[in-house]
Amino acid sequence: MSKHVYATLCILLLTVFIQGKADAQTEQHTAIDSLLDIAYELEFEQPYQAIAMYEEIGKMAAEAEDWLRQGRTHNFTAIVYFELGEFDKALIHNQKALALFRKANYDIGIASIFINIGNIRLYTGNYNEAVRQYFEGIEIYKEQQDTFRLLLSYMNIGTLFYQNSYLEESLNYYSDALQWARRYGDPTWQSDLHYNTGNVFFRLNLMDQYRNHLDTAIHFAEQSEYIFGKVNIYNSLLRYYRHNGNESEAFRYTHLAIESAKSYGNPFNLAETYNAAGSTYLMFNRPNEAYPFLSSALELSRQYNYRQILSETLANLADYYALASNYQQAFVYLKQHRLLADSLFTIEKQKELQELDRKYQLVKKESELIDQQLTIELKEREIYRKNRIITSSSAFIAFIMITMFLTYKVQDKKKKLVNKELERLKSEREKEVIKALLEGEEKERTRIARELHDGINGNLAALKLNMTSLQNTSYNQLIDETMEEVRNLSHNLMPEVVVKFGLKEALQQFISHTGHGKGVRIDYRFVGHESGITPETAMHSYRIVQELVNNSLKHAEASEITVQLIANEGVLSIAVEDNGKGFEISMAGKHPKNEGIGLSNIENRITFLQGNFDIHSSTDAGTSINIEIPLKKHQNDTTGHNR
Repeated sequence: MSKHVYATLCILLLTVFIQGKADAQTEQHTAIDSLLDIAYELEFEQPYQAIAMYEEIGKMAAEAEDWLRQGRTHNFTAIVYFELGEFDKALIHNQKALALFRKANYDIGIASIFINIGNIRLYTGNYNEAVRQYFEGIEIYKEQQDTFRLLLSYMNIGTLFYQNSYLEESLNYYSDALQWARRYGDPTWQSDLHYNTGNVFFRLNLMDQYRNHLDTAIHFAEQSEYIFGKVNIYNSLLRYYRHNGNESEAFRYTHLAIESAKSYGNPFNLAETYNAAGSTYLMFNRPNEAYPFLSSALELSRQYNYRQILSETLANLADYYALASNYQQAFVYLKQHRLLADSLFTIEKQKELQELDRKYQLVKKESELIDQQLTIELKEREIYRKNRIITSSSAFIAFIMITMFLTYKVQDKKKKLVNKELERLKSEREKEVIKALLEGEEKERTRIARELHDGINGNLAALKLNMTSLQNTSYNQLIDETMEEVRNLSHNLMPEVVVKFGLKEALQQFISHTGHGKGVRIDYRFVGHESGITPETAMHSYRIVQELVNNSLKHAEASEITVQLIANEGVLSIAVEDNGKGFEISMAGKHPKNEGIGLSNIENRITFLQGNFDIHSSTDAGTSINIEIPLKKHQNDTTGHNR
């Protein structure tokens, strides 16, 4: 039970600690947000003090690892520097804010920074980069489906282009902003956008479009009781009808503008509206009605130091006193107007000079950057050139090596093919020689056999006939035996039975005649079919068996001989074994001049038939010879080498 209580206490303490930590973090966030609000209030009257305060707040946020609020301090600092015209510093702080917002995964903040950087690029004349930055931010707003920020971004971009006299571009962005304003559904934004669009058409001197957008703008402003919007639109309509000489409409909108300005209560709008009303009455030659409005405009503009409105009001008062024939007073106001106008002109010129100097410095910096980039590019090109030379050299060397290797391989292959061809030619030549020898031997055997059969055997037959009268039985028997031996010799020399009856039957007859009466047992077996054995193969196989059996009888002095032939699967296997005295294979040799057991003739016939053989023998252990002769291959070769 105590373990459960201990665990419960630990959980409670951990919960209190986490809650305390969360509360402390919330309090810290609240404190930072409050300080940001205070710094924001200082921006308009004491901008540099606001910047210093944002710097300190940023340090607090960094210590707390609050990347979002640290990013906001740089974002707000960048806005202040932008308003002061210090665009380089504004750009630096925007870039810092961008890095922090990315760290905090604050997409809306990232988009706003892109828009702010776009504003800087626009004011510094880099319009392509400005548009690129704007659309970076707008794409994020689209992903977030943030309709309000989309319409605000397009409207701000349009206003910036308008202020820099890029009127066509301004119209395009106002048009995009209007589409998003319609989706957003707030009539005040639609009123502002139609009012801004109308001002663009006014500067383009397209009065019909100007009037149409003002009518639409006032419709949305009256629908939503948007007082500030009504003040601006009524003043613009007043200006439109005054420009067209429509006195009644001009006065109607003058009164509406004054009522709206009073209701709104902003002294700047009041001073501006009073001056516009006085100017309208003067234009239509009603100076007495103009004076009260001009007097009020003069008082407000002096009180709040609205220098531009004050200058215009002084000029209108000079006109008023001139119409009243009070030229001395008219001169006083005209002089004040010119002094102030000159002052404003000087200030404007100073701003223009500062702007030109700033642009010059920017161009100078960009030129330096271009020079640096060009130097880097030249170095990179030099490195690239050297690397290319090295790569090309390496590739060339590799190509040479590969070429040499391939050449060697080709030459080696050619050499092997040549050697193979030479071996083939040598083998064919040897076969031709062997064939010629064997054919010569067969022809000689045939000739001798015919002479024995036709000559000697005929003479013996005649001798026997003549000896018959002598009544000598022993002579007759001797002649018969001699005739039999001659007949057998003739048969062995020219075995016609091979051609007539085939190998199997020819060997059967040869074995029967050879073993008869010699006290030697010869076992003969033939397994398989003779269909694959050509006459040429049969003849040479017969001669091989004949030679081996005769060797066993004459040289080995064998009493038992086994002859076995197997014709199977395209191979003719011949095995001849005896129990004779044998011999040492190393002493026998295979050279044709070796007389011994006469293996040279056998070897020639096997070679001619493209066969192979092996011999197993040793002294007093008998001899075993195994031969294999290909049947189909040899048969194909003898019919024209079909491939």
